[in-house]
Amino acid sequence: MLITLIFIMGLSPVFGAFMNTITDNSFDSDGRLTTSIGDSTSVVNSIVIQDDGKIIAAGYYHNGTNTDFAIARYNSDGSLDTGFDTDGIDTMAIGSGNDYINAVALQNFLEDVGVQTRVLPAISVDEVAEPYIRRRAIRHLEKGRIVIFAAGTGNPFFTTDTAAALRASEIGADVLLKGTKVDGIYDSD
Repeated sequence: MLITLIFIMGLSPVFGAFMNTITDNSFDSDGRLTTSIGDSTSVVNSIVIQDDGKIIAAGYYHNGTNTDFAIARYNSDGSLDTGFDTDGIDTMAIGSGNDYINAVALQNFLEDVGVQTRVLPAISVDEVAEPYIRRRAIRHLEKGRIVIFAAGTGNPFFTTDTAAALRASEIGADVLLKGTKVDGIYDSD
């Protein structure tokens, strides 16, 4: 994953080195920062600035064999936060990880527009989300929060569709909505 952050005076970080403007030189001395994780086919899907000014970049990277999840946390000056997984970068071998990354990105979008949201993955990613616990999920819903389930069931050989049906059943959902790019309806294996 190649993370390139550029701080523009008074604005949030933006991607790429294509901006022809005044950068904030207090961020990594020249306003630009690049961190390489994996190869060049890797992608950052979400950036969040925490209340304490720390920056989280989440995405997926190719490790030579698989595409896995990666997250980096930076201090407000652009240095990697060594209090986060000792070097500021954490990678997790979870296959493609796309549903988890999309959940973090969706949470970021919803919270940007004022909707309280919780991501509850089936795998442990304590730095970013609390683990899935049925009673906790129900409590978040009772408090009016959006709950996003991610990372499948946490078990191999089960699809995210199976996980969606399982979680819907566990929390007593009235409706299960599924979005897909597949053209058709599956009625058997």
